[in-house]
Amino acid sequence: MELVANYVDYNSQQSLSAVLRWCDTAGTVPLRDVADVAKRQKLLEQWTRYAVMRSIKLEMHLRGKEWEGLFADSISGTAVTIHPSLTRVGRTSYTIQNKVTKSDSQQPLATVETVMVQLDASLSKAVPLTCSDELRNLCRDVPSLAERLPETFAKRPATEECYLWACEVRPSDCDLLGHMNNANYATLFDDARHAAGYGVDVKLAHIDYVLQAQAFEKLTIAVWRGMTELHLNLEMINAAGATVARAFMVTFDPLSRL
Repeated sequence: MELVANYVDYNSQQSLSAVLRWCDTAGTVPLRDVADVAKRQKLLEQWTRYAVMRSIKLEMHLRGKEWEGLFADSISGTAVTIHPSLTRVGRTSYTIQNKVTKSDSQQPLATVETVMVQLDASLSKAVPLTCSDELRNLCRDVPSLAERLPETFAKRPATEECYLWACEVRPSDCDLLGHMNNANYATLFDDARHAAGYGVDVKLAHIDYVLQAQAFEKLTIAVWRGMTELHLNLEMINAAGATVARAFMVTFDPLSRL
C-alpha cells in the first residue's frame, strides 16, 4: 500500500510515530486476499471496530539525519510503501509484520511487528477470533523481530532515579475506538525521552500496551537508562499510579555508522 509522507513525518524526532501511523493505515490490506466476500467484510468489521494493539516491535533502518535527508528535496510529499504480512494467528490474537520502504527505490525504512488482540463489544475482554481458518491461510513465514527485543521490561526504579515528564491525552490523540491511538503513545514516549536529554536516534523499540488511555487523562512518563548507554526504559503511568504502557528502546551507537 502506497502512502505520501508529509508534515512532521520529515522530522526524525517524529519518525517512530510516523511509521506507526502508516502501518495502521495498511493494517487491513492482508484481508484483500480473503476470497469469500461475506467473510472478508466480517473480518474487516472485526479488525476495525474490536481489535486493539497489545504490543509493537519496531526496527528503524535509517538514523535521524538520514531520515530527514531522504525527504529533504520533496515539495509535495514523499511516497512510501507498506508491505504487510500476516505472520501468526492465535485464539484471540494475531501478528502482522510491515516492511516500510521508499516507493521509488524500495529503500528499507523500517520493519514493524504488531500483535493485535480481539475484544468484545465493550472493548474490555479478549474473545476468540472469527474466521480463524481463513486468516491462517493468509499467514506468511517471515523472520521475526522477537529475538532482537526483550519480551519482559525492566522494573521501574525509585522516583528519584527517573526523569518524570507530565502530559495529558488530547481528544485529537484518540481514534474511533475512543482511546489514544497507538502511534501517539510513541509520540509521547519520544517527547519524554527528548525532554530527559536522550535525543539519540532510536534503532529498535518495543512498546507494550497495558491499559487504554482516554481523552483528557493526565499521565506521567518515567524515563531511565538501561543496562548500557544505548538502552533506554520508559513507563507511562496514570493518575492512579497504574502502568498504562511501557517501552524499551535501543539507540544507534553515535560512534558507529552501522
